[in-house]
Amino acid sequence: MLEQIYSYKTFGLRYDIDARQWSIIIESNLNTKDEFSLGKQGDTTNQKLDASWVLLFTTNGEKYTVTYRNMRYVFESEQQIRFYYDSKTRTFNNKSGKIIKDSLKVLSINTQPGLTIPFTGDFNWEIVSEFKNDSGYVDNKKIQISFFDSDDDGVIDNPSIFEELVDPDSLIFLKKVMSDDIENYTYINAESGGISVHSTQSTIVMSQYADGQIFYIKSDDVFSQLNKTTNTLNQIFDYAAKTGRDGLKFQYIHASDENNRIDPSSTNMIDVYLLTRDYDNAFRLYLNGAISSLPIPQTTDELYRTYGIQLNAIKSISDEIIYHPVKYRILFGSKGDESLQATFKIVKNSERVVNDNDIKSRVINAIDQFFVLDNWDFGETFFFSELTAYVMKAVGPDLSSIVIVPKQASKTFGSLFEIRAASDEIFISGATVDDIEVISAITADRLRSSGSIVTTTTQPRTNLGGTVI
Repeated sequence: MLEQIYSYKTFGLRYDIDARQWSIIIESNLNTKDEFSLGKQGDTTNQKLDASWVLLFTTNGEKYTVTYRNMRYVFESEQQIRFYYDSKTRTFNNKSGKIIKDSLKVLSINTQPGLTIPFTGDFNWEIVSEFKNDSGYVDNKKIQISFFDSDDDGVIDNPSIFEELVDPDSLIFLKKVMSDDIENYTYINAESGGISVHSTQSTIVMSQYADGQIFYIKSDDVFSQLNKTTNTLNQIFDYAAKTGRDGLKFQYIHASDENNRIDPSSTNMIDVYLLTRDYDNAFRLYLNGAISSLPIPQTTDELYRTYGIQLNAIKSISDEIIYHPVKYRILFGSKGDESLQATFKIVKNSERVVNDNDIKSRVINAIDQFFVLDNWDFGETFFFSELTAYVMKAVGPDLSSIVIVPKQASKTFGSLFEIRAASDEIFISGATVDDIEVISAITADRLRSSGSIVTTTTQPRTNLGGTVI
């Protein structure tokens, strides 16, 4: 690796299962276009055929960008079920002293792939995380699942569960849907959605189809739509295809904490959202680097013990108060989610003499003032246009313009112009002067990611169908 890095060469790392060691794929053998495959693992013909890399190191001659492969399993219920899950909370069984896990069971009455006979047993999946779309908003129609570990010994029960449940040639189709300016991909049935699947484009006889017919071409992994007027196929980008299976019968088991259960004797449910001063102070110390560990808000039970006595004394007998701890959600800085990290690119007023470091510091101060706690409410949406107006008023006339560019390579310009918070979240800025870049003009080249080292993630999703996904 050192030889490759000192020579500023692009290379990949793969894991050799037989030798039980990491191996380097040099650039002349590295396949960065296709999905992960072991078919040409270890190929040394210098034809760029080896797509078995797990870590990819690409360079522009000055800095390296590191990309790692990742896979997630997503389960979706199109209509019947909504998944209410919080990965940051744990539910304990007071009798056994163990954690109760949310789980999802694909029932044995489902048929085996390609056959008409049912399975001989259920398939247990462990729920590991809520599903968030590209804007960071939780979609409760979907849930992220993983292999089940019944005894918590760190060894999963069945690593081949997905291959047993889903035929490798079985496909699930997703359609892009816009809701409140949020882009999301939802399950669509191929037959009712009018999608015709073909192995190659040459197998399509266009005269047999009506105008507007949608085709999925497996060899190219693209969707095309038929234009009868010109008798041509035009590529479209509103659909996606994933390996998966739909129409499955399943059981969802949610472990509800006793503090969240509804008392049937109460007629008025009062949700109280609390941001405590201790958590606020500790979080700001964390952002400033005074402490290293991320502060955790008080639990529902701790809030009840702290505030319940006073509030219970003044509430009506028919009221039931539910306490919700509010947590901060970091925007822009390196301590926030990778999908929310950004670079502010600013243009100074050419008619004024301003030091770069000085204007960077003033921009950061203006951003911090914009996110003062008194200016925000729980669950409020962030709009970049409002931040721009505030910063320009505070720093002008030394500042001509300001834009925000996502650091994550998979994000596009404008994807952070509107960010929604959950009802128990409130935004706070984690930006520092390192996240400010002074540029000469707002151009297409300047809006691309800066030269800093950026780690990007490719996340091929495997969907277990319609309503399993």
